[in-house]
Amino acid sequence: MWFTETPWPPIFIGIVAATTLFLIWMKNRRGVFLIGMTLVAALCPMIYFVERAILTDAEQIEAVVYQLRDAVAANDVDGTLKFVSPQKDALQKTIAGAMSLIEIEDGVRITDVLVEVTSAGTRGKSHFRANGTIKSQIGGMGHHTPIRWLLSWQREQGEWRIVEVLRLNPISGEEMGLLAPLTH
Repeated sequence: MWFTETPWPPIFIGIVAATTLFLIWMKNRRGVFLIGMTLVAALCPMIYFVERAILTDAEQIEAVVYQLRDAVAANDVDGTLKFVSPQKDALQKTIAGAMSLIEIEDGVRITDVLVEVTSAGTRGKSHFRANGTIKSQIGGMGHHTPIRWLLSWQREQGEWRIVEVLRLNPISGEEMGLLAPLTH
């Protein structure tokens, strides 16, 4: 588990430490401070690459949200259902039914992603906004639809799986039914 979601705070601390060591070296010209400054400065790029290589649980869930978006945008029902827990049969049927009624045009844009991990890294929640053009399979024109989602995740066999889906009103944040009619 990495201690930060971004490399910039430890890099900033490293830059401040290296600058401080350099200023101390400028004052008394002792080689130990110059060596310390060089070592700390060399650690900064290493911190960046280590942080990029380590994915926290929250970063993993966020990445899965984007993978889920890609499957939904491609109208890939089987690909979408792979993200849902196998124990949630009713949820899988609801999602498959909903996807059979709509078609996503021009992809989906995800914004405002917030992820919270709980229960010692075995459960999590993701809250995000999705915007896209949805067209009914029955016929009709597509229309731009903003929506907010709150997904509950559970780690199952090393993978993050959806165990609950809440559809939220994009403005008020109040819960809406998964299949409630879209309002404009």
